[in-house]
Amino acid sequence: MRTANPALNLKTFTGFGQVTDTARAMSIQGTVNKTALLTLLVLIALSWTWRLYCTSGNPATVMPWVFGGAFGGFIVALITIFKKQ
Repeated sequence: MRTANPALNLKTFTGFGQVTDTARAMSIQGTVNKTALLTLLVLIALSWTWRLYCTSGNPATVMPWVFGGAFGGFIVALITIFKKQ
């Protein structure tokens, strides 16, 4: 599979062997649970920001939170790309 994503190049997956400890292997149920938890956290943050905007009616009240989230997400993306542990 060819991709232009630097986090998914061929060097990313070299050096990983097979899972020897099956008790620590990722399961579908664990993935579903973590996805549900992260979705819940995103919905909580979304509803809080939306309520903040609706009560004030001024977009300037939520802009610091929007920019903080954008810059924080960008920093996390850079860490994910360059620190592969």
